[in-house]
Amino acid sequence: DISDGIKEALKKISKMSAGISELNSKIKSLQGEYSRIQRDQERIRKNMSRLSKTSKLYKRYVDTLNNQEDFIDKIIEKLDELETKQDKQQAGLNNYISSLNVK
Repeated sequence: DISDGIKEALKKISKMSAGISELNSKIKSLQGEYSRIQRDQERIRKNMSRLSKTSKLYKRYVDTLNNQEDFIDKIIEKLDELETKQDKQQAGLNNYISSLNVK
């Protein structure tokens, strides 16, 4: 038979782990978006090299790159925030587990 203390500890560990997993999923999603934008920017820059700098398409690409760079800044900021939060939650879980004394 598992004691109530162990059951509660396992529930708390499970809940804390789920929170960390959720953050990890968000981080991976943002990293994927970041990679997608980088690939798109490579394509755009390659296309731009073949265009006249006065063409409408060139100007459109410049606008697209500017918008993507603004979005990348937001992604990086959010990634930093989520990674910090994940580190804190992981440390909290590690501390909780190491301090357990259940019977």
